[in-house]
Amino acid sequence: MACKSYLERVINICRTMLELLEYLRDNDFKTFIVSGGGIEFMRPWVEEVYGTPKDQVVGSSIKTEFIYEDGKASITRLPEIDLKKDWKVIYPFELDQ
Repeated sequence: MACKSYLERVINICRTMLELLEYLRDNDFKTFIVSGGGIEFMRPWVEEVYGTPKDQVVGSSIKTEFIYEDGKASITRLPEIDLKKDWKVIYPFELDQ
């Protein structure tokens, strides 16, 4: 049996995932993309690639701080989770707050 290249395996996995998402949507399922990564990374490209709207992408969000010093602007990630209080769902990690 011939061994597939890594790229071929990735392409087949992506194709299978896209087919599954399409099948679920065609059958009136609302699909979500859930990532362990940050929503700041995921949301800009997920809709184009997977057809999933940005508000159906779930992931982490880290607080940031805008700093302007010596004529230079930067955004710094802080060591804190950014809990969105405008979310319609309360997640388990928020229950004690």
